Amino acid sequence: MDNYSKELLKSWDLDILIKHFEDDATIHDSVLWLQNNLSPWSLVENHWKITLAYRRNKIQSENKSIAEIFSQWPVLKHPTAYTLIDEDFKFLNLTSEDCINRWFQFFSKIEEICPLKDEKVTNELHSVIETDNPTDDAKVIVQFLLLSHMIPPKGRIRLKQDHYKSSISECKDSIILHAKVPGDISRIQEEKIKRACRLGLTIQPYLIVVGPTLREVNGFYVSIDKVLYQVSTMF
Repeated sequence: MDNYSKELLKSWDLDILIKHFEDDATIHDSVLWLQNNLSPWSLVENHWKITLAYRRNKIQSENKSIAEIFSQWPVLKHPTAYTLIDEDFKFLNLTSEDCINRWFQFFSKIEEICPLKDEKVTNELHSVIETDNPTDDAKVIVQFLLLSHMIPPKGRIRLKQDHYKSSISECKDSIILHAKVPGDISRIQEEKIKRACRLGLTIQPYLIVVGPTLREVNGFYVSIDKVLYQVSTMF
């Protein structure tokens, strides 16, 4: 805000608006900076924090797709941008421990309402976490996969000239995929994109876990559109 505008507001006894306009200008400048810069990262983090409330309000008030949000905030395409998402998440005052506990509570409630059938596939998944001292990550991975058995997909959608219904297996693959080695990740992504193109479907965000078995997972990735974030844990 220029000095003339400040003096004008003061003459009208509207000094309180000066800070408001200055804050708006600062946020506007930070939004523009983030739309045109990816480094240095310390400045990225600073401008991201300044625009937190603005971004939250925009996302909540505008019904935009993930692709549109990523277009509006291109810095999210950076491999380490998940740390920025973490910063926004901290605004909700939830810790990782809170999220894990709430997830387990949620899953227990779903299990009460939609008990699992005694099937080979579900029994095999349960066996992963029934061994001694399974990690929280292993428990969550298995529970994610079990959800599709507890609440199987229903209904059909029309694709071109045909009707299509997802199977339980396809539903699980839309949530989380298992790669035994990191070298499998690119293949998994490519196959998912090809299948979506063939069926005329969009790809929703999904997880890729890496390890020789689901109980021995040592790598965690989040795939959003064509962006892949490597994270340290399921939460």
